[in-house]
Amino acid sequence: MYPPFVSLANLRAFRSSDLEPVLEAQALHWQRHFRWDRRFAMGEVRRLLDRRLLSGRVLVSGRSPIGYAHYFQEGGRAVLSDLFVTGDADPQATRLLLEGTLNGACLQYGVRRVEGQLLCLDPALGVRAAVSGELREFPRDLMLKSDLSTPPAPPNAIGTVTFLGWSEEVLHRAARLLAASYRGHVDALINEEYAGDSGSRCALARCTRTPPRGQFLPAAGIVARKSGSSALAGMCLGSMVSDGVGHIAQLCVEPESQGLGLGSELLRRTMRALARAGCDSVTLTVTASNSRAVRLYERHGFRTIATFPALVWQRI
Repeated sequence: MYPPFVSLANLRAFRSSDLEPVLEAQALHWQRHFRWDRRFAMGEVRRLLDRRLLSGRVLVSGRSPIGYAHYFQEGGRAVLSDLFVTGDADPQATRLLLEGTLNGACLQYGVRRVEGQLLCLDPALGVRAAVSGELREFPRDLMLKSDLSTPPAPPNAIGTVTFLGWSEEVLHRAARLLAASYRGHVDALINEEYAGDSGSRCALARCTRTPPRGQFLPAAGIVARKSGSSALAGMCLGSMVSDGVGHIAQLCVEPESQGLGLGSELLRRTMRALARAGCDSVTLTVTASNSRAVRLYERHGFRTIATFPALVWQRI
């Protein structure tokens, strides 16, 4: 049973001016709770709203919008790209918005899969898809390190690699590394792009050229090249999400090089680069069941500040 006087409307019927109180509340929420500056992203949302280019739903209480969500479609995959509801909304109203948006995406022509990582959403809302398929939820953590001090590197543990800065020239090799690192990994279930080289190239290009969150810093992108080879053994990519706040956008190590301290060293180097860029704290996201990665981040001083769901619907 949903709260009375709450309903859903098509997002394309609204302009940015109609949703301005919700958009302002969203930007403030991200800054207060996550320390991320979303003003640029909100500007892009306003532009797309005014051009009627966003697909999604608006949560309306009486006649006033109190939340919205949107998605985009890439071939047979739809991605829930954002969801926000103002703080005084009933949790069941949030569920109504999520279900309406999820089902709208499921019903798009040709869509066989819907996925989304929604930082402003509480886990376990008991959402159901109206279209036959399997709906899974993977809890993810947003972690914060309040200073950029790093533990010392263990001596002679990394092996024979050469550390290089990020450049467009390594994109294709980095994509192969990304796909190999996530083969059989829970994160490849959450993000289908990680399951192959071409999808990994798209994910890395988006991260390093037009990142959806923050501004990519090439100086904070570190790759580890195997000695005597052009292949990469690991990489760590950093971005800026607010004044003084960095973000670890990607950290991966090929399976054969794991357990040698390479991931820790890549993380150290990226955090030092973020510190040189003026950051005094750094965030990252990690799948909660990836205990090995969580332990690594905890050893470096990260702590969980929020837990949110990654949702995956697969048509049967």
